[in-house]
Amino acid sequence: MVTKTVTNSGLNTVRDALASAGSDLVVGTDTTPPSVTDTTLGAQVVSKSTTTADVGTGKEEFSARLLTTDANGDDLAEVGLEDSSGDLLTRLVFAALSKTSDFELEIQITAEVSNP
Repeated sequence: MVTKTVTNSGLNTVRDALASAGSDLVVGTDTTPPSVTDTTLGAQVVSKSTTTADVGTGKEEFSARLLTTDANGDDLAEVGLEDSSGDLLTRLVFAALSKTSDFELEIQITAEVSNP
């Protein structure tokens, strides 16, 4: 029998690679379910630079804030993370949120690499 695992150092190496690859948080209005073949959001309306933070072994958090001037009048329903080349790394679809100038919206995506 073979037993295998990725060490904490290995998990953190992958986490750090994700942190250096993630660049922009993109938000859109499409409600089509996500697919592993997605290369862009279905209907992108805004792109924001992210800040990153290590939040544990193998975990990296990407954050961005939509200001009161961003995406007003849009029913936001999808979010993703793009690398510096514009390649979509993640895509999440959620219940639509009507964005107005009455509020800002903080979005956080946590990427986690772990052993099965």
